[in-house]
Amino acid sequence: MISEPPRAARFFGTGCKWLALGSACAVFAVACLGGDRWRLALRYERAALADGEWWRIVTAHLVHLGWVHAALNLVGLALCLSLATQAGHSRGERTLGSVATGPSASASAGLDSVWSALGVLILLMAGVSGGLWLFSPGIGHYVGFSGVLYGLLVLVLWPQRRDPWMAGALALVLAWMAWQQIAGPMASEERMIGGAIVGAAHVYGVATALAWLAVLALWRRLGRR
Repeated sequence: MISEPPRAARFFGTGCKWLALGSACAVFAVACLGGDRWRLALRYERAALADGEWWRIVTAHLVHLGWVHAALNLVGLALCLSLATQAGHSRGERTLGSVATGPSASASAGLDSVWSALGVLILLMAGVSGGLWLFSPGIGHYVGFSGVLYGLLVLVLWPQRRDPWMAGALALVLAWMAWQQIAGPMASEERMIGGAIVGAAHVYGVATALAWLAVLALWRRLGRR
């Protein structure tokens, strides 16, 4: 007997995947068309945040240095969505939240519905911006989706860590993040995107994702008592 796909599999089906990617394309493109004026008005800027321009906590992650920078992040998002779909469909029992761990698995990463996914997305944006504010006072401004993207990759790959391929992918993401902190970003990559890479944002994205997974794990454990 073939059971109905879990909720996460239905949410991350082909239609929703293309809708999410198309929405990101539209938002990033509109922001790029706005040029320097929009980028300056929406980017993370420490002095502006101190003056109460709180929208920058979220909007900073929707504007980019240019079209190439935006396109690279869209490629990363497409990969992330593909991995999320794989998590929902593989063998009819694996979900985004876990690997065959029971009926509540699809909710364990908090990405099993439109509203919960949007909530987690905003949480990651706030986590990256908050990390920059609290722990990187020397960074005056920042734009780009990459910090959030690193967090999303962790949310997708960590629940699938029992799969050797997914565990390897997760290790690669974390190793690349660590290498950027040790050796610094590649000059060729910075030339390609048209500006400096803020590796700290990637660290804060991963840290926010891990903290979120820990909170959800604790919540489930308390709920079983």
